[in-house]
Amino acid sequence: MKEKIKRVLVALKPWQGGTPLSVYHARFLAENLGAELRLLSCVFEPEISLGVFNEEPEAAAAQVGLVESERSVLADLAASLADWGIYAQVEVRWGYPAEEVVLAEIESWQADLLVVGTHQAGSRPYTRLAQVDWQLMRSCPCPMLLARDPQFEGYTKVLAAVDPLHRHAEPSGLDQSVLEAASLLAKASESELLVAHVHPDPQDYALASAVEVLPGVYYGNENIEDVHRKALMELVENFGIRRSQVLLTSGDPAEQLGNLIVENDVDLVVLGALKRGRLEQWLLGSTAERVVAEVSCDVLLIKPEA
Repeated sequence: MKEKIKRVLVALKPWQGGTPLSVYHARFLAENLGAELRLLSCVFEPEISLGVFNEEPEAAAAQVGLVESERSVLADLAASLADWGIYAQVEVRWGYPAEEVVLAEIESWQADLLVVGTHQAGSRPYTRLAQVDWQLMRSCPCPMLLARDPQFEGYTKVLAAVDPLHRHAEPSGLDQSVLEAASLLAKASESELLVAHVHPDPQDYALASAVEVLPGVYYGNENIEDVHRKALMELVENFGIRRSQVLLTSGDPAEQLGNLIVENDVDLVVLGALKRGRLEQWLLGSTAERVVAEVSCDVLLIKPEA
């Protein structure tokens, strides 16, 4: 995670009517992070595209019309942001699939953060994810924010989810990247920072005292909580995080993280992806995928450093 977020790209979905939820988040982020802002929309119509390929003048005119119509919508959104003192660039791209268009824009503009709104009116809870969202989560090279809160007015509590003993085989340094990102946004938004770790419940695991979890560190049922607490406190000490900000519990990681988010009124949870698979996509891991799919607060997904 970069020490400073300089460029925020907002991927808008033309098929979702009304003012996109992500625009409210984008305004907040740009204002508090001092970042450049770009609004991106991808439009595509198969029949028109085929006509353009066949060099049909009517199809070419229709393509231009669709692009300009969407550009007008984005220009209105940018104008509304300007009323808040936020300048936003506007880009409309013709292409399919949408996630590839977004990824190309991230690379060409060198975006530091991608914002995607996932709220859809009428859904309960506000967590519906489209296929393009999942594809971006697995392919996006930069941190990705899933904007969900329909009543968003800023962050008051940010929760960083870490796993200091790497029992899910996270890449080295991923927890630090999660904490850096969470600390950056918590400081920028003047919100409270919490750090959570869920360890195995001793009753659910047949652990022997001879299990070595770190060089020279052994634990079993009798000391599992102490070992995890020690590892967690060592992880957070360099970030100036107090013991009162640390949440340690046991059980199913996704379920317990969901409970902690609700119990502590968390607005944003920061999670880490795992690593690239054979298809050059990020493997989110079962815990991250469940949290992303189930929680109703915003989610910031952090990728390992290349």
